[in-house]
Amino acid sequence: CISCGLPIGNRELLEIERTTAKADKLMNVLMEDEEFRDSMVKKIMALGLGKELA
Repeated sequence: CISCGLPIGNRELLEIERTTAKADKLMNVLMEDEEFRDSMVKKIMALGLGKELA
């Protein structure tokens, strides 16, 4: 575990991978929408995180 340093079991690791895959799929679908993508870019820039886009 990154937070506490304890080893992660196979079950927990699989659950993390599944959750990450679901989140990735959701973001991919959302980012295909031009209105959503534009609002995300505007918010990223407003928060001063523009360097993260480069």
